[in-house]
Amino acid sequence: VHYNGTFYEAVPWTGEMEWLVDPWGRWELRGRCTDVRGGARLFEVELVATCDEPGLLLRAPTKDEGMKYFARDSFYGDMTLTLWDLKWDESQGELVRVGPPVIDKAFSSQG
Repeated sequence: VHYNGTFYEAVPWTGEMEWLVDPWGRWELRGRCTDVRGGARLFEVELVATCDEPGLLLRAPTKDEGMKYFARDSFYGDMTLTLWDLKWDESQGELVRVGPPVIDKAFSSQG
């Protein structure tokens, strides 16, 4: 995420990643940057993508069966992004969100 001149890099080698994926219609990604080496900023980001359209069945490559009809796409969807700063809370012994979100439910819609 690039925001106000800052690059927020949510990748497995700087913290924690979690995916929640439905077979169709909802995808969630949460990432936490917990590694402060090199002056990285502690943050948590959440992306939620949804699609209410049924989508079209598409052919896609498979490992053993060549091209098969199993993927879907609708070219429609909505995405929401929220980003929080984190700080270490000594009393809880963990990183916690600080103040209001840096980015609060930024929304994009295609379709």
